[in-house]
Amino acid sequence: MPRLAVKNATLTVSIMKILDRSHVQKLQLKALDTVLFGPPLMSRHSHLKDFILVVSIVIGMGGCWFAYIQNRYSKEHMKKTMKDLEGLQRAEQSLHDLQQKLQIAQEEHRTVEVEKVNLEQKLRDEINAAKQEAQRLRELREGSENELSRQKYAEEELEQ
Repeated sequence: MPRLAVKNATLTVSIMKILDRSHVQKLQLKALDTVLFGPPLMSRHSHLKDFILVVSIVIGMGGCWFAYIQNRYSKEHMKKTMKDLEGLQRAEQSLHDLQQKLQIAQEEHRTVEVEKVNLEQKLRDEINAAKQEAQRLRELREGSENELSRQKYAEEELEQ
């Protein structure tokens, strides 16, 4: 070991056949550590460390599995939500269309009511005019002395 710790090119190149300088430097450094500080201590195998490592791996795998299940569940839930949202959007559009049709129908109903009121007023005016004309003709007939003119006024009155 002391011979390796010292820079000895003949030992590393000719005897050990190490040509790469970085490998030679690493070997010299390890040999120097061994000479100065002694051989590395062999650590005892710790069962507690192994147990903790296994438990950590199991917990990690369980966490990954749980995340996978939650991801799958959330994707399914998102698909259902999107379908529901599309259905609500179609229902909203249908409602909007129905509201427009209702507004058009209400406008037509108002127009018809106005026309009805106007037509009723015209008919009342015509009826009142006809009654007034009939009243005038009755008065003329009753005030008439000639039978022929009375008959003529009576026919006009009936017409009214």
